[in-house]
Amino acid sequence: MKLRTLGKQVTCIVDYSDWNKYCQTVLPELTGNDTWKKYEVIAWEEWGNDSQHVVNVTERDVKDFGDYELGNVEDCDMYNLHDTFTYLVSKGLLEYGNYTIQVCW
Repeated sequence: MKLRTLGKQVTCIVDYSDWNKYCQTVLPELTGNDTWKKYEVIAWEEWGNDSQHVVNVTERDVKDFGDYELGNVEDCDMYNLHDTFTYLVSKGLLEYGNYTIQVCW
């Protein structure tokens, strides 16, 4: 018997330092804002060591992603992790799904 599935969803686990490097490389070029070159997720989110943080980006999130959120990401202003992931998905650089950022140093 074949298992009937209702769909698939991407699940990725990312080390915080890899996420930093990705954002520091991709976002300045994509947004034209060099402030992203100084990006550090732990400092911006005020996370502690030995923690995990999950972001889920759905089609609905991308559909509802408006000018306000777009401006926040492009200006590197009022930083929001979910908005950053949604921005990257909307640009076709990441897939819809769950992203877990692991913090351990």
